[in-house]
Amino acid sequence: EVAVVVLDGLDDVEGAIDEGFPDTDLDGTMDCVDPDDDDDGVLDTTDNCALVGNAPQTDTDGDGDGDACDPDDDGDGVDDG
Repeated sequence: EVAVVVLDGLDDVEGAIDEGFPDTDLDGTMDCVDPDDDDDGVLDTTDNCALVGNAPQTDTDGDGDGDACDPDDDGDGVDDG
């Protein structure tokens, strides 16, 4: 019998939840059904950097990408590194 994994946040096979799918914040709920993938308290639907914790939602250059995941957070055309 072939095991079928259903993305529902429940244990399907071998005692794990949604085996094989990403769980960015390691909270046991796979990203595909987790409303806050980075566990920063800001729901993904409004988070400007959904996979990197950035509760303050700072966006220095106003481009819509949070500074926590924006390679050029001051908008000068040069990556921050």
